[in-house]
Amino acid sequence: MNRGGVGGPPYAFTTPPSAVSLQLGKLEDVLSTQLLHRNARRIALTEQGEVLLAYAGRLTDTNDEARAAFHTSSLTGHVRLGAPPDLDTAHAV
Repeated sequence: MNRGGVGGPPYAFTTPPSAVSLQLGKLEDVLSTQLLHRNARRIALTEQGEVLLAYAGRLTDTNDEARAAFHTSSLTGHVRLGAPPDLDTAHAV
């Protein structure tokens, strides 16, 4: 939405703009409110869209925190590798 349209730059989305528009329409139906002001050239969030965006931001932050809690690594120490003594000469150029 910061790009002023559903399409934005070609690299912005992996989902086609038509699919994004369809999903936004379904979300507006479920919430019984308009989330976007649309015209031929621009899309902007409505007041309700801003409210939903704030909730979405908090949900995303909470999701990131939860994932980080389970993906921290407390591994420490040394790793020993065994290799035959002639490994360095066998692959020397």
